[in-house]
Amino acid sequence: MGSGAVPAVAALTIGLAIAAFSQIHFVAIPGAYGSLVTAGDILRLAFYVVILLGVDADARAGLRELRVANRDLERLRRIEVANAAAEERSRLAREFHDGLAQTLWFAKLKAGRLSSVDGLPDEGREIAGEIGGAMDTALAETRQALLALRASAEGGSLPEVLGRYVDDFGERFGLRSEFTFDRDLPWLPVRSQAELMRIVQEALNNVRKHADATLVRVHAERQDGHLVLTVSDNGQGFDPAAPRIGGYGLQGMTERADLIGASVQVTSAPQDGTTVSVEVPLEREPEPVRGPDAA
Repeated sequence: MGSGAVPAVAALTIGLAIAAFSQIHFVAIPGAYGSLVTAGDILRLAFYVVILLGVDADARAGLRELRVANRDLERLRRIEVANAAAEERSRLAREFHDGLAQTLWFAKLKAGRLSSVDGLPDEGREIAGEIGGAMDTALAETRQALLALRASAEGGSLPEVLGRYVDDFGERFGLRSEFTFDRDLPWLPVRSQAELMRIVQEALNNVRKHADATLVRVHAERQDGHLVLTVSDNGQGFDPAAPRIGGYGLQGMTERADLIGASVQVTSAPQDGTTVSVEVPLEREPEPVRGPDAA
């Protein structure tokens, strides 16, 4: 029985007691009610009022329980969707590893063997070396994509997932990488965290390809009802107003941000590095999460 049902039962019990008292009193002392409106009438009226109050309380309690049940169903639906998405990302990660990554590795080996073939012209040897370099880059990018897929599929807090990813990026591409975050970062929906990971992946790939940087910093903090995530480097920078900005993946990052109601801003200047900022609105006040040591 819901908590709202108890007052309703109590009200009905009181109403029945009033009605019974009025009837017993009328039979036991018939001469006591000589006026036009008897005390029994008043008691019966009180009984009807109490009945109505009891019915109203019971209806309100039922509505409250229905709202709670609907919220529980919606929460379960979101969990089911998130689990399905996580399973699909795990499947894609396995296919990448067992299919694309193995094919790229095989192509890299063949390119290496080609460059060592006797009698191969210098131009052919140079092309084989370029192919091997392209395969190295493709394998590295595939690994980063795999890490992003697995991170979003395996779950964990945003600091844990980002920390692992940024560390691996720095080690793999020989860049000094730093990740810092505020201790009160919120838990994010699975979809939001996955899209944020892909935005960070794109921003870091831009650093590797275009920035000519030696240091990249990733920072996450809560600010004015938003989660703010920044990726900054000490590279050569560029003019954001120049037409080539499209080549820096801004459109892809913006489209991913739109999917979760976030916004992306890029600030840069020639010879002054680049900063990508993502702001994700927080709908409610979530619980802080634990992660690696915060800044």
